[in-house]
Amino acid sequence: MEHTLQQFTFFIVTKGVKPGIYASFDEANKQIINYPEPEYQAFNSYILALHAYEARMETLRADREALAEILAETGTVDSPPGTPQTVSTADGCVTTVVCGAPMIRADESASHNFTVKNNVELWLMMYCYNTVIPTSCFFCEEKFHRQQGTLYAFNLVIPGNPFGLDVRAKGRYSFVEEVARDDAAFRMLWVLLQKMGKKIRDFNYLRARDLQRQNTKLQEQVMMLEEKIQKLEWDYENSVYNVTP
Repeated sequence: MEHTLQQFTFFIVTKGVKPGIYASFDEANKQIINYPEPEYQAFNSYILALHAYEARMETLRADREALAEILAETGTVDSPPGTPQTVSTADGCVTTVVCGAPMIRADESASHNFTVKNNVELWLMMYCYNTVIPTSCFFCEEKFHRQQGTLYAFNLVIPGNPFGLDVRAKGRYSFVEEVARDDAAFRMLWVLLQKMGKKIRDFNYLRARDLQRQNTKLQEQVMMLEEKIQKLEWDYENSVYNVTP
């Protein structure tokens, strides 16, 4: 557990030796040391910690029940199918898979090509504030890739279950923690807007991704034209040089 979390008062462990709510950093840290893919969060409010813990544990319970139902229907096999190279996400996107985890492609991350890059997590916080619902809680997942290092992904829940429904979202994995967090925030915003019967339109980062692709194509065309210009200049200089006075 990161030592920067010591400034908080309450710590919840949702994946660890003994999941629960702890008022001691050291006790909470004991639950996740050497635990595979631990999950935890820190708060300064016990009520918020309790509601976040209950909401996240409910989603984990639902996931286990869904998995048990699938196994009951399909049974177990000696040779399970291979991991797919791509998967479809809830919002209709197709994403690549690394180590069994859906990944964010490099060309989906905002780059220096954009003058302004809006923080999606800030948009999510503003939406929660304007609709008077609790702010989403982020739970980080980590996977380890032998060659490339740590993969990050985030699970989001709404403390207190304001809709009376299972409201959650999970972002895709990335080797950059900030990118993974941004992706999860976007997906939770997409879920909340669906609950309200609204949609993300021109300001969403998926549109920015398309613009970035178009920009890349234009840059390639510019490079090709520059190469042609250089060749024409070179041919012209040679022709002038070879002209006999």
